[in-house]
Amino acid sequence: MDSTRQTPTWAQIIRAAVDAGAARLRVHLPARVESYNEARGTVSVVPLLREVADDGDGGQVVEDLPVLNAVPVEWPGAGGFRLTFPVQRGDTGVLSFHDRALDEWKSSTEARLVTPQDVRRHHVSDATFRPGVRSPAAPWTGARLDAVTLGFDDGRGAGMQLHLTQQGIALGEAAPTDAVLKGTTYRSAEDVLLNALTAYLANIIGAIPGGAAATSAATTTWATALAQFQAGPHLSTTVKVKG
Repeated sequence: MDSTRQTPTWAQIIRAAVDAGAARLRVHLPARVESYNEARGTVSVVPLLREVADDGDGGQVVEDLPVLNAVPVEWPGAGGFRLTFPVQRGDTGVLSFHDRALDEWKSSTEARLVTPQDVRRHHVSDATFRPGVRSPAAPWTGARLDAVTLGFDDGRGAGMQLHLTQQGIALGEAAPTDAVLKGTTYRSAEDVLLNALTAYLANIIGAIPGGAAATSAATTTWATALAQFQAGPHLSTTVKVKG
């Protein structure tokens, strides 16, 4: 009998039981994408933190977690609208391990109540993946405190970006200066202007050598169309572009 070994107290026993339960509980883990199944909206991912456990003799056991397959991607969306990204190999994000088995939920095409057939909890098989979480050592560039940004990140902050501020929407740069043309509205205003110009020239040609009244009417039509074109809504005052 080892007389040096002390009998653990009830507090130590309870603490050991709590620690053992916590060691089996999974909540979140950073992960890296290995592949993306666009048709299914799922990814295969590699958890980026290894398992570390006591070996019972004062040492530790370290092991890699397996690649997790068919993990649903958490896209933001509601009301029939959603926001997606072109997920690629090497992208990072966070895994969430759910309270109950997801098998029945994953096989249902409707948002209906289902009963899990397995009693497992917080298991690696019951993860979802949220893309975009990055290490602070390699953050997104170009994030702002005064605007929502959306666009391509090339690691230098020079990629094409959209900046949504209280003053308006900026494209290309944070403080661009050129107005954006609104396609269909601009085309409609352009038609008005060109039609007036055509009528003006036709009246001038038809008035030679003495149609002063017709020429005056065409001039008025032209002046009105030009004013509408210059002041019309085809030029946005809130959306700016540079690039």
